Amino acid sequence: DHVFTTKGLKMIWSDQMLNLFNFPPGTKITPEIVTGRVHSDDRNLLTDNLLDPKDKSTIHTWENRVIWPDNTMHWIHITGQSTHHDAVGNMLRMKGIAFDITDRKKSETEIRVSEERYRLLSDTMLQGVVYFGVDGKIFRVNPAFCQLIGYEENDLLEKNIKQLFHPDEIEIIIKELDKLMKKDISSLKQERKFIRKDRKIIYVNINVAYVKNTDDIGEYFVTHIEDISKRKRAEKKLKESKEKFKLLANTIPQLAWIARADGYINWYNQRWYEYTGTTQKQMEGWGWQQLQHPKYLSGVVKRWKASIATGESFEMVFPILGKDGIYRDFLTKSTPLKDNNGKVEQWFGTNTDISELKKIEKELESSREKLSIALENGNIGTWEWNLLTNELIWDERTEKMFFIQPGPTDRSYSAFENYLYEEDISHFKDAIAHTLATGEPLETVFRTRTVDGNSNYISAKAILNKDDFGNNINMAGVFFDVTSMKKGTEQVLIKLNEELLRSNRDLQQFAYVASHDLQEPLRMVSSFTQMLLLRYEDKLDDDGKEFISYAVDGCKRMYDLLNALLAYSRVQTKGKEFVKVDLENVFEKVLQNLSLKITERNAVINKNDLPALYADENQMIQLIQNLIDNGIKFSAGSPKISISSRSENDEYIISVSDEGVGISEEYYERVFKIFQRLVTRQEYEGTGIGLAICKRIVERHGGKIWIESKPGKGSTFHFSIPKYFY
Repeated sequence: DHVFTTKGLKMIWSDQMLNLFNFPPGTKITPEIVTGRVHSDDRNLLTDNLLDPKDKSTIHTWENRVIWPDNTMHWIHITGQSTHHDAVGNMLRMKGIAFDITDRKKSETEIRVSEERYRLLSDTMLQGVVYFGVDGKIFRVNPAFCQLIGYEENDLLEKNIKQLFHPDEIEIIIKELDKLMKKDISSLKQERKFIRKDRKIIYVNINVAYVKNTDDIGEYFVTHIEDISKRKRAEKKLKESKEKFKLLANTIPQLAWIARADGYINWYNQRWYEYTGTTQKQMEGWGWQQLQHPKYLSGVVKRWKASIATGESFEMVFPILGKDGIYRDFLTKSTPLKDNNGKVEQWFGTNTDISELKKIEKELESSREKLSIALENGNIGTWEWNLLTNELIWDERTEKMFFIQPGPTDRSYSAFENYLYEEDISHFKDAIAHTLATGEPLETVFRTRTVDGNSNYISAKAILNKDDFGNNINMAGVFFDVTSMKKGTEQVLIKLNEELLRSNRDLQQFAYVASHDLQEPLRMVSSFTQMLLLRYEDKLDDDGKEFISYAVDGCKRMYDLLNALLAYSRVQTKGKEFVKVDLENVFEKVLQNLSLKITERNAVINKNDLPALYADENQMIQLIQNLIDNGIKFSAGSPKISISSRSENDEYIISVSDEGVGISEEYYERVFKIFQRLVTRQEYEGTGIGLAICKRIVERHGGKIWIESKPGKGSTFHFSIPKYFY
């Protein structure tokens, strides 16, 4: 009770009030004494509310810290009410109560400190922490959660937690939170999906706690969130890996199985059950023993247990019983899968059916024995030429045929040629080149020198082997001595050779006659017919003039046919030796030869890069010129011709394309035959022998020629030339 008088403040305190300030009973209270007990920071509160109140309101409430003589601090809550005022409103009397709130203040401090500590812990945790109310609105997050979800803290505050969950899970999480509030569940620990700000999906573990106040009304949720995306991705990859393994294991032709480190088999692939006709229950553990042949069972078990004990791989061949009641031989292998410390974790094993292989091996061994006997009795030698290393491998019988000394020797192809007659080397090279170019089997005969200076005849047969990409890799074959056969037929061969020489001479004579004796009369007939027309033109009627024109034209066609036939026959007889020819130069010479026709027809000739190859240059000019001339002839308007090349395995492919009339597929072969025409002479000039000459030239070079065409769309002639000649 305080009374304000003109002489100052009179204070009347109860014993309980004195006790709160730790004054002895009966102490006379003055403002100075009271102020001395109040904490220095709170004295203004005491003055403003009790000793000299500036606020003249009816009720005054404040809190003061009081320092007792023992230096302990106590919190006092004071409430005062003014009851009397003078005429101008000054307070004359105040009554009030006070009580100690020290314990409450301590609790509040502890709570605040605890909250600060929790906030500090939350902010420094690696896990995300988010607070949200029962309405779902977020009101606090820690930095880890911001980093996890990709938002800034300000962007998350007031955002509804539902906006962060994957749409598929919003309804589920709402139901789970409701259960947590209703105490249907004591805790909420689940794996869920969040949507980051960048719209990426992340997998998280959530641990949700429900915080209530003293009125048992839910206030907010605290959620700890751990990013498990890496683990989920790893689990997904592991699952996919297991599925791929099972798919692979169930589709391989082998029987497969997995065993624990102690040898207990706990998984078989589908092939095992298909072959054995057993069930998983029958085979689990050591059930496989019932499928072993009694004769081999103890040995198999002993070897398997030894591998288990040592951790070394297992490999053994033994029979396994099939569902058809037949034992078949299987190659069984098992590999240990170990941890980083080298300890076996499990075993992976396979059983490969080799019963047919063993049968084939027996048959192969029998065939080898028979072949060896046949080769020995027939005096047949075997050889193989590695085209990649240029090395030849031969057997002892071949060494005897070629009088090669046993032991180390040069086995290159060039060294092998030293064993051949020099006159036969070129022939042997041509035969090999033909096989390399066409893939056809090698079949030729050549001579070798004997120690006494005579010669033996050797027949060589071989096949060409290619890799999966069509590249030549080796040539394998046999040599056999045909000297006795050659001697027995030598007279016949000499006679045939003489006839062949005579035939060649006749052919050469025919070529001379065709080029001179037959052409000369034609020139005379043509000349005198034209002279007849000049001298008696005014005396001849139209029929006579027409008949003379027919005769002149017939002579010209006969002359062209003889020249074409002569060119066809000379492809072989007058061909030159193959040398390295640059088709770029060949193309330029062709353009010069056809320059007049190209200009007259306004033709456009395009070219890509052309290779250099081994060929007869004059025949290459004739070949390409015939094909380009053919394209110009059978094109309307301004012809467009293109020539290109590509490399393919051991040959070059040259292509000449036009946009002419084209050819139906049924005539593809016919166009390359001599004197074959698909159109009349009135439509297009020509002898019908040009493409036949092209075919003959290409075949002389070890290649082939073909056509691709569509009527009205043009034609493309392709021809191949081998890259190398040996």
